[in-house]
This record gives sequence, C-alpha cells and structure tokens, in this order.
Amino acid sequence: MPLPADPAAFAADWPSTCIRDNMDKMYRFIKGKKPEVQMILYYNLYKDNLYDRLETTDLLCTEPQDVLSEGHRRIPEFWKPALSIKLGRSAHGVPAPLGIVHSSPGMEWRHTGLPPAEYRFWLSQIPAHGGSIWHSLTGIPETIGDKRILETVAALNRDVAKVEPYMDGAETLAQVALLWTANAAAEGWADGLINRQIPFDVLLEEQATPERLSRYKALIAPEGLALTEGMAAALASYAAAGGHVIAEGDAADDPAWRDLLGVRDQGAAGELLSAAYLRFEGTDNPLQVGLEQTELVALRGAVYYAQPTAETRVLATLVPPFAPLECVGAPPERASLPVIRTDLPLALHRPSGLGGFLYFPFSLSGMLNEFKLGEHYQLLANAIDLSLGEDKLVEVTNYQGLQLTLFERDDYVLVHLVNGAGRRPLATNLPLHDLSLKLRLPGRRVAGVRRLIAEDALPYSQTEDAAVIDIPKLEVWECLLVRTEAGDSI
Repeated sequence: MPLPADPAAFAADWPSTCIRDNMDKMYRFIKGKKPEVQMILYYNLYKDNLYDRLETTDLLCTEPQDVLSEGHRRIPEFWKPALSIKLGRSAHGVPAPLGIVHSSPGMEWRHTGLPPAEYRFWLSQIPAHGGSIWHSLTGIPETIGDKRILETVAALNRDVAKVEPYMDGAETLAQVALLWTANAAAEGWADGLINRQIPFDVLLEEQATPERLSRYKALIAPEGLALTEGMAAALASYAAAGGHVIAEGDAADDPAWRDLLGVRDQGAAGELLSAAYLRFEGTDNPLQVGLEQTELVALRGAVYYAQPTAETRVLATLVPPFAPLECVGAPPERASLPVIRTDLPLALHRPSGLGGFLYFPFSLSGMLNEFKLGEHYQLLANAIDLSLGEDKLVEVTNYQGLQLTLFERDDYVLVHLVNGAGRRPLATNLPLHDLSLKLRLPGRRVAGVRRLIAEDALPYSQTEDAAVIDIPKLEVWECLLVRTEAGDSI
C-alpha cells in the first residue's frame, strides 16, 4: 500500500475515513439483503461532508441538541435547529432531513425535561424550517417521570399534523443565500438574517453553481471564504444577471476578490481597532435607513484599508479611534474626536451588470457575534434591502428572537413564524402582539389567508403590489396558509 502524500493530514482524517468506510460496508450489506430498508445517517453543521453522507444513506438526520447542562454562558445559539435543517435541505433530491431533539437539558440530567417553554420553541424550529421532527425520550410514557415532556411532545405533534400535509413537496421561497463556511463569520450572518426575519437558504461552496445561484437575489460570502477561479467566474456571472454579492473582512486582500469588489491593488490589512466608528456618507444612503438619527455606528476589530475604483461608491467611512482603550473613560478632554472624518471606506458598492457587489472591509459578522447591537442588525438588514431592491417579497414587524420562513407549492404560500423572544433558556413563552406582515408575490393575487395551527381565517388587505396580513397574537409557532391565484399583481 503506497504511503499517503501528506501523512499528517491522513492521520487527522483517519477517524472520519474509518466511519465512512464502515458506513459504506453497512449500507451495501443492507441494500444487498433488503433494498427497501432505509438507512439513516447523521450529519453535522460543522466539520462534516454532506455529500459523503449521501453516498451511503437514504435519509439524513441531525441532532441539534439544546444542551443546558453546560451552563448558561455556553447555552446553544437560538438558531441551532433552524440552521441545521437548512443545511440538510440544501441537498436536493433527498427527503427532508430529520431533526432529533432530546427532551432533557443534558445527558447528565436525562431523566428530567427541558423547561417546557424552551422545549416547545426548540422543537417548533424543526418543522418550521422544513424538517421532520424526531423525538428522543429517555423511557416510555409509563416510565417517564417528568410528564411535562409528554404534554409538550403531544402538543407539538398536534401542530405538526395540521401543517405537514401542506409542507409535503413544498419548496423554500428565499431570495437570499448564505454560503455556509462553518465558521464564526457564517454564524454571525445566520444570526443576523434570522433575527431580522429575512428568509434565506444555506449553500455549501460546491453547491454555488450558476444554476443554483440564479434563484437568489442576494448571496452572502462570509469572512474567510477562499475564492477559487471557478467561484470568481460564477460570482461575476451571477452579478451580471442581477444578483448582489455581499462580502466582508479582508476579502480584498485576495486579487480574485479585488476585481469583483471594485477596489485597487493598493490595499493593506490594519491592526485591531477599538473606540472607532463607522460614518455614513452622502444623502439618500441606502445603508442608513432606520439610522438617520445617528451619524456614528460602533466599530471594533480589524479593518482592511481598500481604495475604491472610479465605478465604486463609498457608502460609509472610518472614524479612527479617539483614544486608547484604557483611556476612553478618562476626563472630557479625552472624549473629543481628533479626527471626525476620513476617506477610508467601510462600505463600498460596485454596480455590475444588472446586479453588483457590496463590500464591508471589516467583520460585520464579528460585530454581531460579539455585541448584538441593534445598529449592526439594522445595517445587515439595509444591506439586504439594497440587494433586493423593489423585489423584496416579505417583511414583518421586527422582534429579536422571531423566526420567519417561506415555502411555496402550487397555488399557495406557507409563512412559518416561530417565537423565541426572551432570555434563554425560556422560562415562559412571551406572546407577540399585533404583527403586521407584508407579502409581495408578483403575478399572483392572494385569495385567502388561514392560520393552520389556530385553525381560523385572518383578515388581509391588498395594495397595488402587496398583501398586508395582520396577526393579532403569536404564541410559539404558527403557519399561515396564503392561497393565491393568477393575476397581474397582488
């Protein structure tokens, strides 16, 4: 047997190689005996290869456990089930992934249950994002001592039974795609998109083909994405056809990115900054919507100092640190800004064909991960709105912790709303009141709106190009069935 070219890499991959080989043998043995028997394999959000799994399985499953036993400071992110299911659905031609949720707050406490409010919220994300729920319980009903578990599972199953017939065969209706790089930057973008109720699909790098990209109006390339020659060509064609690419961080340090982003070769990565700001530039700035009353947005971290080409518009610039971090709380003479404006870009927009490229030469995802300030969420939402323009399909009253997904099939659209508002782990479910949802479906008119879980009709009004639906109250999970018919406009 020849030695591997890179023994260290081979050794590091040895466990996964063993698993893959064993699963392959098991799969072929099962299919040789009884082809109709279905084999199920796990996949993971991180350090996994979805297509390796698909070679030796019929069904994919994921286990986004809500492990609370590791302590509040290490609580899983609220979007973990949602993102896990989105990743599984990115593989076309296979059934919807199974989402396994264990009822306990951790295996060391597996004989008691998650707080019911937290449990219900966690479970609801699986079907709301297009997965099939798979309950994991320790014991059988007669031996489970925490009867709250059974009540929560039974309630969720009743809701799923009302929604599932309509979800069968439905496809996601998302205008935004997030390239999943399985790093902190991708997590930050996912957090921002979900918290701003922006429907999105997850794509792996190998899935970002011209055919797949053509269905999206905006594509997010998180910091750290290495751009191959093929990917660069695909992004150029995508923008020319009307798509917008959003990039961040030191992407422009790569010559392949520079040409796309509209920056010159003379650039440099800077040191970490603190006590710095982002300043919006120009009038009618699309990135300043909702932030008109503030001229500065907090900034920390590394900045890539890029020089725009003539065709690139600068939408925001850097206000450099006003003091060393250890002196920012010193007397007033240290509080003035020695430099109130520079020409160092922090947001650049380059039109390209029918679309374009939007570049943040700092880590917007890092700001979201670290600080979770409303201004950074608004900046993300404005970047998406700039990309979608007048083609934006949906908007809803914004609440932190509210999740929204869209699916469509034949003559209807499904709008899932999952309420995770409040400090986690959720001790109570805090109802959201008086939500207003605006839905735009070009070429179709709304013929009726019904809440599948509450089992009642909802009133709606129609403008020239959209339908506005008022939702009086949202408890945990609701699915709106929006029936449509052909028409010049909604």
